[in-house]
Amino acid sequence: MWGGRGDHRILAEAQHGFKTTSMSMNLFLQPEPLLSELLQMAGNDGFLDRILFVCVKPHLYFSRITRKAARDIKTFGENVISTALMSIFANHKEGVHEYTFEEDAQELFDELVDNHVRDVNSQYDSPNGM
Repeated sequence: MWGGRGDHRILAEAQHGFKTTSMSMNLFLQPEPLLSELLQMAGNDGFLDRILFVCVKPHLYFSRITRKAARDIKTFGENVISTALMSIFANHKEGVHEYTFEEDAQELFDELVDNHVRDVNSQYDSPNGM
């Protein structure tokens, strides 16, 4: 998630930007239903160009692993997501906690972000380099 930093771009028409992030969101769902919904919002207004989507590659697990995961997740009770989120909330009330990627996940994330930056910068190339 983006850390609340602002953004500033000088485009051909004018200067654009914002001082802080308007919102950050994590969605835990499969890409296909999300893309189906996003198609309804597709247009020439540039809205979808302002969203960075990151999705992991599919990785199937053998039944032994999925059965164990199902048993483990039952320990949270019926409301797994709300229980997990409340646990995170309670943990953060005790102080600041930093979350990090494992090394290979960080490398993949960095590569995806860098590719996105190159793509956006090539579309909005400005003479002064901003």
